Amino acid sequence: MFKSILSVSAVCLLLTSCTDTTLGTKSFEESLDPIIIPGAPVNIGTLTLPALSFPLDLRDQQGYSSLDIVTSVHVRSATFTISPETDDPAKDQFADNNPDNFDFLSGLTLSLQATIDGASVIQQVASLPEGDPQIGSNATELNLSVDNVDIRDFVEAPDVQLVVVARGTVPLDFVVIDPVIRFRVGVGVR
Repeated sequence: MFKSILSVSAVCLLLTSCTDTTLGTKSFEESLDPIIIPGAPVNIGTLTLPALSFPLDLRDQQGYSSLDIVTSVHVRSATFTISPETDDPAKDQFADNNPDNFDFLSGLTLSLQATIDGASVIQQVASLPEGDPQIGSNATELNLSVDNVDIRDFVEAPDVQLVVVARGTVPLDFVVIDPVIRFRVGVGVR
């Protein structure tokens, strides 16, 4: 009996001395509102999209609030896909009958912005750098390169926003993009 109590005490002491120790992970997926980019029938030059911001509340995901102790949050993947509604004749601005793709983009960045400790902070979490082989390849799906940064403080901030900045030229046609971001959440001792 004494040996069991001693073992349990040793484990408890070990766990309390290890802060921010991840014992397991859980994955979550966030589908954002579609991004709509109007096209022009002739090439009018550089894409001048303002930064697009989306509220992000991973804490509302099913199961996230049941996690007792979140030790870390990382973006696992970010995928942008041309929506099938882009080529719908009723919505296809110029009805050119050509399937839309991402050839109009030259780069893309995803960042999180939030107020942390009273200061507005922004952190890049994923990008499609200029020169990426997916650019100019008639791609209808883009897989962004993910930065390995812990975004737990952003996720726990009440005003967190996902900011999308695109670079390129104005597409020749109306384009609807469906973004999906997957997160990996570490749980354990904090």
